[in-house]
Amino acid sequence: MATTTPRRVTRGAVIAGRVPALPSIRDLTNPKIAESNALPNLNPVDLPPEVLSLICDELVAYRKTLACLCRTSRTFHRIAQHVLYHIVDLEDLPESLVISFFQAVARRPHLGARVHSLTIPIRAKVVRQDSDFAETFAAALRACVNLEDLSILADRDALRNRVPKPPWIFHECPPFRLTTFVNSYFDFGPELVKFLESQPTLRVLAAPGASSSHAIIKPVPKLPNVVALCMHINFLSQSVVEQWPLERIETSLPMRHDFRLLHTLGRYSTTLITLNLAVALWFPPAEIIRQVSGLCPALRHFAITELHGFGT
Repeated sequence: MATTTPRRVTRGAVIAGRVPALPSIRDLTNPKIAESNALPNLNPVDLPPEVLSLICDELVAYRKTLACLCRTSRTFHRIAQHVLYHIVDLEDLPESLVISFFQAVARRPHLGARVHSLTIPIRAKVVRQDSDFAETFAAALRACVNLEDLSILADRDALRNRVPKPPWIFHECPPFRLTTFVNSYFDFGPELVKFLESQPTLRVLAAPGASSSHAIIKPVPKLPNVVALCMHINFLSQSVVEQWPLERIETSLPMRHDFRLLHTLGRYSTTLITLNLAVALWFPPAEIIRQVSGLCPALRHFAITELHGFGT
């Protein structure tokens, strides 16, 4: 007895009217149509992994929904968990949840291996009150072996009352391949410089909130691949930085005497295409625009914002 193989349905065949089109998502989610049993019931678990992955990708901004999907089935758990842990931003979460994340990743290293982007807030009162915080944080960071983007942020009180903090967290880190490093908590001292120089793939370096007294990194790290920098303009005045092929700069002019450092932007006249300047009220925007236009002829994107307080 001859058997026939199922015919492959193509989009062109549907448009030509040779085969009926598949129901749209709008129809599948319409309660009236669903009650009429005019459409077949679809079990999401039976969908191909590629389709489930697309569904989870659309829910990146809805973390609670992704967490619920992880608990619906083994199939969704495997796929949704990858998306849930790929980008982890803990900045606006309470301290208890931040600690819970550290503990979970330290106990289950496979979760840490799925983290590629991590934003961690460090609050001064937590460090003072919890003597185990440093070790818990370090254990979690060691589990994130595939980390590419790392942001360690201080709270506003710590920025206002900034004191040098040695980078204890990087003593036993795995050999990361960071492309982005944002730091507003640790002091940019020799230990942190050594860590930065061990990241040959680093492209973005940022120190948001750094005042002029904390803008000098000594010794200046050798980072020939950095193309984007967020730092106080004092840092740009250092001669070694001139060798960096900077394409994007975000900096600030909080004090009157910082205006004389504006000429340092001319060092990147052939490479700089994006510039964000935060300036104090006493700087005339027209004069800044005039000077920058002469210093950076290749500039394509230029923004001036009013500086509230000190820092970028």
